[in-house]
Amino acid sequence: MNISRCKERNGLSLVLASLYRQIDRENIGNRRRHEIEYIQGLIGMLDSVLSSAQWKYLETEPEKISFFCDQLQVPINFLPSKIYHGQRTSQPTVRYFVDRFPMFLGSDACSPAVTFTYLQGAEAGLREFVHHLEAYLPLFRQLCEFRFLYLARVDSHFDKAKELFDSLVAIPLGSDASADLSRYFQIRKAWDLGRYTSLTEADLIFRNQAKTRFAG
Repeated sequence: MNISRCKERNGLSLVLASLYRQIDRENIGNRRRHEIEYIQGLIGMLDSVLSSAQWKYLETEPEKISFFCDQLQVPINFLPSKIYHGQRTSQPTVRYFVDRFPMFLGSDACSPAVTFTYLQGAEAGLREFVHHLEAYLPLFRQLCEFRFLYLARVDSHFDKAKELFDSLVAIPLGSDASADLSRYFQIRKAWDLGRYTSLTEADLIFRNQAKTRFAG
């Protein structure tokens, strides 16, 4: 790491330290020293939270689990999760919403629409975004309505991110099984005939998912 980059990281760390101190969160894990990309991500999340101050913010893992499982009656196995394996003598630990991206509730107390967010990191591609959508899709299917915000520091990924979201989430949730099956066969036919240029990355991702969904 060069000197200028080190100074930038230290400067961002001081900013975060001051912010966490003011909200009595000085000793949480995010307060530790991290690489500059991680710090930039935390500041991006904070900016998202501050710009949506009029909404209720679900901050912690227990708050999110309680909202979806207790209030909306969503079975816990539909929540995005990750298994952490400890020592050989200890049991694996299941954690939920490990991405920690900001999540908000709408103003309608009777039917609060959830707003999910995704903060694009420093990586050049959208592979992590695809994995994120795939992890959340089972939960999306349990909700009557929700909002999704894609947040990034640059504009270069927005069109592609929208295409992926439409293909992986909006279209499957908004269409019936017969339409999805028809699309799957159209994509598979184009692939079998060698018409690769007619297929988008979203088509190929949909094909891979549909192969499992329509197996047999």
